[in-house]
Amino acid sequence: MRGVIVGLALACAAPAAAQPWRYEDAQGRVHYTSDVNQLPKDKRDRILA
Repeated sequence: MRGVIVGLALACAAPAAAQPWRYEDAQGRVHYTSDVNQLPKDKRDRILA
């Protein structure tokens, strides 16, 4: 029983996935990234403000 509790605690403590960011480029194409630094500067500034 103790092993089950430890296993569940470790499973719940796993790091969460990175925040997916969605943006459109000048041509209207949709892009997704998990790195906020890949967002266009104007969109990044609005998010981080």
